[in-house]
Amino acid sequence: MISILSATWTALALAAPTEDEVLALHDAGKWIEARTAAEALLAEQPGSQIGHYVLGRVLWIEEGDLAPARRHLERAVALYVAQDDEPDVAWRTNAYALETLAGVRQEMADHRGQLEALDAHDDAYDPDLIGQRAWPNMMLDREHRAREHARDAIEGEIRWQQTLGYTAMCAIEARFGSREDAWDACQAAVTFERDSGSDMQIAASNASGAALYVFRFEEAEALLHESAAGSGQEVANPWARLALLTLAQGRGEEAVDAVVRMRRFKQQQPPSMRDQARAEVDAVAATVMLAAGHPTEGLTLIDRAIAFPDRGGLSSGAAEDTLVGHTLLRLALRQLQRELRRERRAVEPWWRRAWGGLVDLWPDPQDVADRAVVRAALSDYRRLMGSVRPYTAHSPDVLPPWRHGQLVGILGPGVVSAAIQQARQVETLPEAAAWLDALQAEVAWRLGDPARARELGGRALESLPEAEALLRGRTAAILADAAWAQGDRAEALSLYERALQVDPGVMRRLSIALPAVVRVDADGAAAALVGAALQRSPRLAPGSEGFAVSVEGGAAPRVCLRSPQGALIACTEPVPAPEEGTPRDHARAVLDAFHDRAFSMPLGLSAVDLRSLDSQTVVAQEARRERVEALLQELGGEAPSDP
Repeated sequence: MISILSATWTALALAAPTEDEVLALHDAGKWIEARTAAEALLAEQPGSQIGHYVLGRVLWIEEGDLAPARRHLERAVALYVAQDDEPDVAWRTNAYALETLAGVRQEMADHRGQLEALDAHDDAYDPDLIGQRAWPNMMLDREHRAREHARDAIEGEIRWQQTLGYTAMCAIEARFGSREDAWDACQAAVTFERDSGSDMQIAASNASGAALYVFRFEEAEALLHESAAGSGQEVANPWARLALLTLAQGRGEEAVDAVVRMRRFKQQQPPSMRDQARAEVDAVAATVMLAAGHPTEGLTLIDRAIAFPDRGGLSSGAAEDTLVGHTLLRLALRQLQRELRRERRAVEPWWRRAWGGLVDLWPDPQDVADRAVVRAALSDYRRLMGSVRPYTAHSPDVLPPWRHGQLVGILGPGVVSAAIQQARQVETLPEAAAWLDALQAEVAWRLGDPARARELGGRALESLPEAEALLRGRTAAILADAAWAQGDRAEALSLYERALQVDPGVMRRLSIALPAVVRVDADGAAAALVGAALQRSPRLAPGSEGFAVSVEGGAAPRVCLRSPQGALIACTEPVPAPEEGTPRDHARAVLDAFHDRAFSMPLGLSAVDLRSLDSQTVVAQEARRERVEALLQELGGEAPSDP
């Protein structure tokens, strides 16, 4: 009896569900059951319109698997077109299938395909999907049509279409309009959503970008926090931009915290949204790694971002712009990695130093290829302008201004100088001149014209906002090197100290050596080796004046960096000798600790005058640094997600 009942139950369980049952599971949001039921239905009835529609929707919404979702939705539409009768459920399902298909094609960045699906929908059904048309036309550079569809949606009476219209107009002005027009349009979108009591994740995130276009940094940050309080169900990840914004301001600890929140936020997003910004999350974390002096971990992240780029269908930025930014970031990380190798070689025997120097002279094939990619992409005039001008629609997230100077070494001073002149002619806000002056100062510095570099850089430092801490630090370091080259020692030392105050890591990224007097006040073979290595360190230019670097202690030496006035800037913890190892091994550990402490990311000290730092302040700084390093290790050690 039991076996008979069991067989009967199995037969009933394996029976294919009806189309009504499959649709009911979908409408109830029971995605796992709906997928199982749809697959069972299609196994029994391969020509079921409902089966293909439901399976396509589940693959899109719940799994973010766009390619098979698109195939099933296209099959559902084709089955409807081929049938003779039009039952009520069939035409309704076809209308929904076409609308969903348009959304899937948008996420796949198939903008022409999206318009085809919208055409098919609007030819057969009302109301027309007007708002959805603005985005693909914008991405296809059909500015007039995009504006027309956005206006029609805004002026209509359908609430969700108005939202699409406002969102699109914000993006259209950012892409084609002036800085002021973009800010006005995005503010209008925020006002509309706030007045409607709607979720602010998208509108506030978009408006934050527009706030940066007009250099309103505090408003940008406030809008990002408003976006972060949203539902988390849309593509915008406000913590990504918050990480970059706080990092640019020299708020290193907050930047790392934002990266952690960014990853958590991504994991909470729906699958289809999560996969739209996978590479962006990796690139933002890699940018923090660059500033923090962790190139190896950063390269792991950016290599993955380049190998598996975002789909980008829901972002107004072009894939080529993102590729330029990510490739430049990879070049910067590899350059930083070479600088760290140079630092570590300082303690090695002469023959290893000589061999390492010869190896560095050999061009890195990946660098050669990456430089070619950047040069080819920036041969496009609009893309070049977007990479030179600060906070345009093409650059705020993938190439922040504190990294613009990298272009000089890739494209050459002449190309960048010509681009700056063009940018000055098209800028509508006078404030933008400060960023262009900073970039032009770097051009002059690399051309060996210290007088011109000091003129332009000094003008930039007078005008750049405090929010641009890393760019101000970079400009100060360039001015310091230029002043030193002209023999203005006092001014140079003051500017070096100013650069160290906001971004010690800039010395590594610009390959600048700090004028210093090295003194060994410790006994032992390891201390002697450290003293000799510091004389050879690429971060120091030993002489009779400048900063003071001292090797202190006994069996567990430490190295301290002090300003020309004697204020303590950085000091390592005493490094005990390893249980097994030579004095040179011990010296390596001491030297690594010094370089990491003295020339890595600051932790919220951008507004502190280093002359007033006492030992207690330095101890507090070191404790905060250790917390950041623990967070960075957590990020770097995260298991890579499957692409």
